[in-house]
Order: sequence, then structure tokens, then C-alpha cells
Amino acid sequence: MPPRFVLRILADFNDGAIDASTAQDILVSVNSASMSCGATTLSILQMEISRQNRTRQRSTGLIPLEVWETALLENKAHLRPAPPSSLLDLHLSLRAMRRVNNDQTIDFEGKNYEIATTARKSVAIIHHPNRRFWVLEQIPKNVWPCVLGSFSL
Repeated sequence: MPPRFVLRILADFNDGAIDASTAQDILVSVNSASMSCGATTLSILQMEISRQNRTRQRSTGLIPLEVWETALLENKAHLRPAPPSSLLDLHLSLRAMRRVNNDQTIDFEGKNYEIATTARKSVAIIHHPNRRFWVLEQIPKNVWPCVLGSFSL
């Protein structure tokens, strides 16, 4: 992904032109399509995170890094543990819904895929662009629901 493209997405996000989930979806899909520039993308994102942590927030008037350092000094800092590695596929993915055909198949990216039998009329797709996707009975929260199919692209 060209650095100027990443910077444009971040500028749109900072200006309120797009929300966080839209920015994440764009970055996940474009970065997956061009893995050769992945390191550049990550370094730009890290610079943006660092900048955001040093910028006074309009809503609170506080600087996040200073708030965190104060909480550490006062022994009030708490972090939630990272999700189990088995859930990273859920967090780092695109999501979509698909209709289940009468023959227990779904159509995805111009192809037809057979899935396990389900009574549901529609199913959730967890998608890693150009790599693989999973067909689930419902959109996941913090655990993997019933997997009806797993396919490589």
C-alpha cells in the first residue's frame, strides 16, 4: 500500500470523514492485497498511533500518554489481557452476510461453496482478503460460533 494512500485514510479518519471501522476495513483489505508494502503500512500506522497518544483530545482536554503515565504512577493503570490467539482471525478480518441457497451452498466472490447443513437463511462470512474465509452461523462476538465451512482463496 503506498504511504500516501495510508496517510490519506488517516487524514480522512482524523477529519471525521470516515469512522474507525471503515478505516480498518480499508487498511485490512488493501494491505492484504499488497503484502510487499505491509511493513511501510505498519510503520505509518505506528507513527499515527504515537501522534494520537501525544495530541490533546478535544472532548476531554487531556493528552492520552500523560493520562496513562499518571495512572501508572498512581498504580491505577489497568489493561485488559489480549484476546486468545485463536480469536485474532475474528479481530483482523472483514465481515459480510450471505444468503444460504436451497442446496446448502453460498455464493462468494463469484464462486459457489458447499457448507454444512443449517436451518439459517443467511450466514456470516469472516474474510481475510486473498487468503481464506470462514462461514459462520452468526456474526461472532468474542468467541467462534459454529463454523459451517472454511475455505482457502
